[in-house]
Amino acid sequence: MRIVAMANEALGINSELKCARKVARVGGKIFDKMMILDRKHSIKDKVVRSATFVYDKASSTAGRVQDDMKEKKDENTSFRPRDDRRGEREYDERRDRERKRRPMREER
Repeated sequence: MRIVAMANEALGINSELKCARKVARVGGKIFDKMMILDRKHSIKDKVVRSATFVYDKASSTAGRVQDDMKEKKDENTSFRPRDDRRGEREYDERRDRERKRRPMREER
């Protein structure tokens, strides 16, 4: 929610100040200067590598959060025991089967 609020705030600031075009122009000039330095120091490769690293971390974190939310939703909705006496036993058996099927998450 904080990211969404920050994005909305940034859009509001941009609509008032019209600064996106200016930022893009300055960013383009900085990028041109970096390309000149890139010939000597290979800055572009380092920037691409770091951007890829950040993107991979963000996407894996988002994937884990989605999996956790889906797992939590499945636990809350899919295994509701029936009202009869067999219901609890069937509920426990189904839950145990689901736990065995779930892949173990790798801890880093």
